[in-house]
Amino acid sequence: MSESAQSDRPETQENEPQVIADEVLNEVESRPAVAAARAHAERNIAKAKSGRNAAAEKDGWTIVLPAVLAGLGGLFLLMSWGINQNMPAEDKTGPDSGWGASACLALSVVLFVVYRVRAVSRSAVFQELVRGEELNVRMAELDFVPETDAPLSANRALLQEYHRLSTSQARAAFRLATWVMGAAALLVLAGAAAVVVTHDTATAVTLASLTAFISALGGYISSTLLSTYRVSVEQARFYFREPLAGGYLLAAEHLAKRLDPPEHTAALGRVVDGFIHAATNVPGATAEPALPQDLQQDPSEGP
Repeated sequence: MSESAQSDRPETQENEPQVIADEVLNEVESRPAVAAARAHAERNIAKAKSGRNAAAEKDGWTIVLPAVLAGLGGLFLLMSWGINQNMPAEDKTGPDSGWGASACLALSVVLFVVYRVRAVSRSAVFQELVRGEELNVRMAELDFVPETDAPLSANRALLQEYHRLSTSQARAAFRLATWVMGAAALLVLAGAAAVVVTHDTATAVTLASLTAFISALGGYISSTLLSTYRVSVEQARFYFREPLAGGYLLAAEHLAKRLDPPEHTAALGRVVDGFIHAATNVPGATAEPALPQDLQQDPSEGP
């Protein structure tokens, strides 16, 4: 045998598992049920993407454009108010535009925050739909997985879905809380600057009161969203813990089937005990079974 043939054989042997995996994957993807599930998922994703783009364009006209106009109007009124404040008292003309500038700028900030919150919400909903369709395709592929590997593969798919669901909720809640805190801080700074530069005591007191109210409202909303974030993290831990334990037990069962008959029976017994222990540790199922000595004995029966 030539040296080139001997050198090519180890490389061919190393690539055999990958070739076999590719062949199995191609065979699974060529199944009509898998192809139909994939086509259905692509249609739903395309429809959701079109709806998301249409909603974003609508928000651009109904939220972003008024926010920009309100911001420009607020800046114009603020400059007019500043010029009017620097004039002597006898030269001041027209109404005080400070209130109008504050209202326009506050409206602009609020509209931008609303637009951003809606955009984040749409993105989260779209990503959830995409992952859900991917899970449906994955479940369709699992129908053609060998029976011995199907439970473990399904458990891994559920682990990924639970992780994605809980982390997306926590990420969205934390992002919204950050935006609300940033908007509240911006409004508080604007109110504090207006209080400093104003010369009218009544106006300064009113602006300070509004600034304090905005600060309290922003803190309340942020704390509510952060509490939602904490709840989502707890849900992540709960949902991840249960299928994770099930995955360990399924892996143990899969390995136990490879043992010899004497060891096989003992190993399966330990797996069954593990399933029972995991079931009794589920919240809501913590009641301990009654022990034989704790059961009430029938008086008619002897000791």
